[in-house]
Amino acid sequence: MTSSSLLLQLLFHPASLFTAPEMPTGGPRPKYAQSVRETVESCLRTGVDVRQIAEEVRVSHQWVYFLRQNLDAFDTVSPPPLSVQGRPRKITREAEEGILDFIEQNPTAYQDEIAEFLLSEYGIGTHRTTVCRALKKLNQTHKKTEKANNERDDNARADWRARLCEYKANQIVYLDMTTH
Repeated sequence: MTSSSLLLQLLFHPASLFTAPEMPTGGPRPKYAQSVRETVESCLRTGVDVRQIAEEVRVSHQWVYFLRQNLDAFDTVSPPPLSVQGRPRKITREAEEGILDFIEQNPTAYQDEIAEFLLSEYGIGTHRTTVCRALKKLNQTHKKTEKANNERDDNARADWRARLCEYKANQIVYLDMTTH
């Protein structure tokens, strides 16, 4: 169908062109079916008046104006999706590659050490949880969060646990000496 015949059909026989428009599907902002959008787009391209399109298709004239703005800006009534949304990432792709190199060179590195690396090498000050999320994104999920105390003696801990098993729960008293 040529643009002039579409225009003539719209002007003289509008009912045949818009016999059963598909109504919005609902939601916070109703979405019209693609066929309705295409019909409005073809009418806009042929120069039909916005209010006439709205009346014949049974949509609001504001929506037709909105589609005309999209048509003028993007050469289509459906704008392209936004590529970047939200807050920019603190850890850049370059820094992520640096993290992978750092882990390769230091496989036993802790998350707080990786955070220090990011600050010294890239000037990115991050919290350990941000490093944790970055490691998860990079599929490096088995990093320890923090170092164990240097004074910790695993043999002494095992001995204490063994001695603790000699007692029943009602024989044990714990004192909190941190509040004096």
